[in-house]
Amino acid sequence: MSGDHNMSDSIKWKSTNNKQAKILTYLKKRKTPATLKQICLQVKIDKRSCDQFLKQLAHKGRVNTWLETSAFEKERLFLLTQESK
Repeated sequence: MSGDHNMSDSIKWKSTNNKQAKILTYLKKRKTPATLKQICLQVKIDKRSCDQFLKQLAHKGRVNTWLETSAFEKERLFLLTQESK
């Protein structure tokens, strides 16, 4: 049964490359939004490449992104879209 689930995931993510699929898999496991740094550390991709992949995924509508600001910092957060779950 789990083989069927993995098959549907691979079909759903067919238009993504291997590293983008890793990012989507990580975001799918999370319950809360992730920062660029958290994603880079978990999927072991350098920051610049990871940022580019996330921008591509956001452009495709696979990932939602927004800017959180506090008194001391600005941070971009990423969350898997409902269609990608």
